[in-house]
Formats: sequence, C-alpha cells, structure tokens
Amino acid sequence: MFLKDDILTIDIVDMSRDGDGIGKIDGFVVFVRGALLGDRVKARLIKVKKAFAIGELLEIIEFSKDRINSPCNINRDCGGCSMIDLSYDKQLYIKEQYVNNTIERIAKISDFNRLPIVSLEDNIYHYRNKATASISTGGNIMRKGGMIESVGEPKVGFYRRKTHEVIDSSKCLIQSEAYKVVADAIRAFMKSDNITAWDPKWEQGLFRNVVVKTGFVTKEVMIILVINGKKIPNGVKLLGMLDDELYKAGFSLESVYINIKKDKVKNGEIMGDKQELYAGKPVIVDYIGDVKYEISSKSFYQVNPLMTRKLYDAIKDIADLDENDIVLDLYSGVGSIGIYVVGSGCKVVGIEYVKEAVLDANRNAVINGFVDCRYVCGKVEDVLFNSFEEADNDGVKIDEDVLGWIKNANVAIIDPPRSGMDKKAIDTIVKIGVDKIVYVSCDPATLARDIAEFNKYGYKLETVQAFDMYPNTTEVEVVTQLIRSEATR
Repeated sequence: MFLKDDILTIDIVDMSRDGDGIGKIDGFVVFVRGALLGDRVKARLIKVKKAFAIGELLEIIEFSKDRINSPCNINRDCGGCSMIDLSYDKQLYIKEQYVNNTIERIAKISDFNRLPIVSLEDNIYHYRNKATASISTGGNIMRKGGMIESVGEPKVGFYRRKTHEVIDSSKCLIQSEAYKVVADAIRAFMKSDNITAWDPKWEQGLFRNVVVKTGFVTKEVMIILVINGKKIPNGVKLLGMLDDELYKAGFSLESVYINIKKDKVKNGEIMGDKQELYAGKPVIVDYIGDVKYEISSKSFYQVNPLMTRKLYDAIKDIADLDENDIVLDLYSGVGSIGIYVVGSGCKVVGIEYVKEAVLDANRNAVINGFVDCRYVCGKVEDVLFNSFEEADNDGVKIDEDVLGWIKNANVAIIDPPRSGMDKKAIDTIVKIGVDKIVYVSCDPATLARDIAEFNKYGYKLETVQAFDMYPNTTEVEVVTQLIRSEATR
C-alpha cells in the first residue's frame, strides 16, 4: 500500500483528459501533472486514494522520444495546452485512441468503422477565433478617503490550473493575433488611467473579463468588456487605443459591447444579464468556404475556422442529402452546419435555445439565399416533443409548414453542448423516425452515452471520426453516423 509523501519511479503509459501523465505500479494508477506519455519520472505522492494517487513531478529521469521543445513560455503556469510539449503525431494518436476506446467502453459497441483522425498538419498555433480572458491586478486595497488602488500590475489572461490566479497570457500560442493586441491595449490603458480590476474577495474593482471574437477571413473583430460598473472612465480613449492597435496589426474593430456584472461568478457564468452595444455594429461577419455568417455577441460559432471547414465538409459527405430530405439541425447555434450542408436544396429546421443565435441563423439563411431553412428558439427537447405531440410550444409560434417538416424529418444533425442530449429529445427523435443521424460532439463520453441510448432503439453506429479542432490540448471533436435498422422502420 502506498502512502502520502512516498517517492516513486513511474513509467508514464497514458494521459488523462486533464492532460496528466498516467503511470501504473502493480496495477495502482498514479496521475502526474507535467509528465507525458513515454516519460519515466520520479514523483512524490501528494494525495492517495483507494484506487489511485496524485503525484507531484520531481524529476524526469528519461524523456519520452515524443517530447519536443515547445515554443510556449507560459504553459507550466497556465496549464491550458497540456499536450503542447508532445509531438503533434503523438497528440493525434492519443486523441484518436481516446475517442474509439471511450465509445467502446461506455456505449459497449465495437463494430463500427474507425476513420483516421483529421488534422490541420502544421496549423497548430494561433487557430482560435474566440478568446475569453480574465483581468486582474492581484487584488485591491482601499486608501484613506475611500480611494481604491490596485495591488499589482494589470494582467490579462487565463487562470492557473485549478485556481483563480490569473496568468498574464497575451503571448498565448493558440489565440489569434487580435487577442494579443487587445490584451496589450487593455493592459496599457489600465496602467495609464489607473483602472482597477475585479477583486472577488472584496467584490470591488472595474474590469473583470474580456471576450475577443475574430473573423479569420474578414479580419473583423468584436470585443466584449465585462465590467463591475455602468461605464468605463475615459472609454473613448480605450476605444481609440484598441482601434489603432488592431488596425496596425491588420484587423478591423467593428463591434464593442459592454457587459455589466456586479455579483460573484456562479456556475462559471462570467457574463451579467445587462449588455449594451458600446460602439460599432451588433455583429461581425466571417466565411466558411463560400458561406457567409453573421456572428453576434452571444451566439456560438466554432472556434477553429480552418478545421471547421474540414469538419463541415465531412458532415456534408456523411449526411449525403438530396432535395427530398428534411433535416433537423439540433442545437443549431448561428445555423452554421445546417446552412453549410443545405446546398442540395433540402429543407432544414434548426432548433436553438439562445435567442440571439436564432436571430443570427435566420439572417444567415437569408443572406446566403436559402429560403427553406427555418430556425426556432427553444430547448431542443421541448420544441421537438411539443411539435410531434401537437402540444403548446410555450408561447413559441411555429408555422404549419415547419411543424410538418419536424414531424416528417428523415435526417438529424446533432451538435449538442458538452453535457450531451436530454433523453426526451432522444425519445422524440426515435418517435419521429429519422433514418439517419449525424452526431457531432466535443465530449466523447456523453457522445458514447447517447449513442448507447439510440442503439437501444435500433440505430446502428456506422462510422466514427475524430477531428483535431483544438491542437495542443486534450480536447477533440468527433463526428459519428448512425443509421436506423430496417427492422425498426
């Protein structure tokens, strides 16, 4: 039996979803942060449980042949890109194995076609079109007379792993150049005008977070500043700094929002309920292939536009639609998937809970000339169930044509949040009797759970393919195809 503070020599044979190295000694599992697959390490046990232990990395005795000299100089602190020190080929291998093994283990299905993982080869840096960063000065102090001053220098970046300590990360290798420019400008403005940052201990300070959205094709930029207050002192100066620096870097500042949040963060929600357009347009524009999209402040849009085109091309091939098909585009966001694959002229009904995204989706269908794409606001499980059962749709008016499309849909394209699908949604899709399901997921575990549920109703898992949407991290996107068996039709 191992005890806390034991020092062990461990061979790392796998990696966890958090990016920790996994070693085994006589079947006992030890997780070691900072260790990579193929390393031999010396680690001190800092937490010992019945089935596993957590070890603190003391020394790498023998380096993995797949280790590389990472260009990142903040990874040890930030912890966001836990595989950035691993060769890209090995990153892809780990993700592909994880996806297939997870589906086999949780869904208990092994008879499916495993397609090779899709990568972007050398485009593994600066691929994100959206950054959500925290702003901190390490806390605040109150001087005599009620004057609040910052404890330290402004930092714009991301939390140290499992803490609320902000690591200054303007040089982050996976974010766009636009994010770096914005982070630098905010930091300079805070210094020049003595702007405070939110201190969660005392619940005071002005700047809290910044969100930067970038159109990779158009170079348009949207900035959302989350503040604890009604306005930004000398905000016109900040706008000028942001506009000038983005222009020098080849970008165009098109939209700036102010989001007001005065309370503590709950359930990870950094945004407040009140938000207003501070300057510019309400949306920015970007393209995937030849398809044009308008993106608003609250709508979801895939974060890696280069890989998104490969992902959507694969979905289009798997769906293999024709003009007679009726498609349910579930958790549709700004309509990006449904509009991209609809080129064959079929009918599409999108369902999405975020109102702003639904407005974007309907606009995106119009500006791309697709008249048979309709988008409905509501929870997927409720809209599907109420439409099929002809029940009241909670005040959401759905015209008769769209109701008919839902009831007669034969294809479902599903791209749910990380938590996966509600069982009521799965049950209603089964009742509708769609023949083909294309399920897209960023969480292989919840994907496997939902595949197992569909499998109970006669939907056979045909293909699984991973897409490296998030290089240098442990995250992965997956596309699967399920076909309804003839016996259940």
